[in-house]
Amino acid sequence: MITLFLQTMKRVETMLVVAATQAAMMQVAVTTQAVTTKAVTTKATTMLAAAMLAAEMKAAAMMLAAVKKAIADTGKHPWVGCHISHNYHTGASLYFTFGCRQIEGREMEQYLYIKKAAEDAFMANGGTVSHHHAVGTEHLPWIEEDISPTGVKAVQALKDGLDPKGVMNPGKIIPGENPLKEWGLTEEAIQSFNKAD
Repeated sequence: MITLFLQTMKRVETMLVVAATQAAMMQVAVTTQAVTTKAVTTKATTMLAAAMLAAEMKAAAMMLAAVKKAIADTGKHPWVGCHISHNYHTGASLYFTFGCRQIEGREMEQYLYIKKAAEDAFMANGGTVSHHHAVGTEHLPWIEEDISPTGVKAVQALKDGLDPKGVMNPGKIIPGENPLKEWGLTEEAIQSFNKAD
């Protein structure tokens, strides 16, 4: 079974506190304090906060659906779960777990294909590739999309200044020319699984 704990820090204005209706309503009340202005009534602000919370729940559902589809693309029955591990005023850290039967002889390609679908879904829905665990090789192919080409240049300049010989974390902070291929996922493997698109 392939199992992976994925996480993403959602850049949102509300936290995803949905364990119970009361908990969700308490969060909406906290959010309303942050967005309330004298020109906006409490009712309108509460409706805005509730709409924001609903949009983030929809984004999480879309991420789950993308991972399920990727597993199904490999011809296996998917199992996908998600839980909220950390809540902040800027959002929540969502941990995704997925599982399926392995394809014998193609285990790594299968895993990387599913992982790519998950990361792509995170980025498409306003997530980021890192929370408190840094980037490393698991998330490196998406770092430029996450922090921008200028952000990568800034990180490279810092690394060059602090580590001119490149001995600290080589290959784990700055992506190469073809990060997915360097990561181990070829275009041929992607196409072999992604027959529906």
